[in-house]
Amino acid sequence: MKVLIPVQNDDVRKFTISDKMNSKNFVCIYDTVTHQIQWVSLSEIVSTLAKDFSEVVKKLGVEGIVSLKDRNLFSIADSGIEVYRSKTKDLISAIKLLNQNKLPLLTA
Repeated sequence: MKVLIPVQNDDVRKFTISDKMNSKNFVCIYDTVTHQIQWVSLSEIVSTLAKDFSEVVKKLGVEGIVSLKDRNLFSIADSGIEVYRSKTKDLISAIKLLNQNKLPLLTA
């Protein structure tokens, strides 16, 4: 399963999960099967693929999103993409918890 995680940027703070998802962010796309990480500019994804964010991430093969507290993701959850809540801003810690099935699903 591929999981999208918003990070603060692609350089110095790429291992810090962002509080909100917006076009200035980068995202980490983590594959729970192969354990590979891909870094992508969120603005490039949205502008090149589609206007509907849930359709964009589905085209990338993403089935889940890890978020700190972004309430705007409730509509994403309605589209069939699972939204997990992280209690840490540390990307590596959040990935470890995800792999251990210890991240709770975000619910309304």
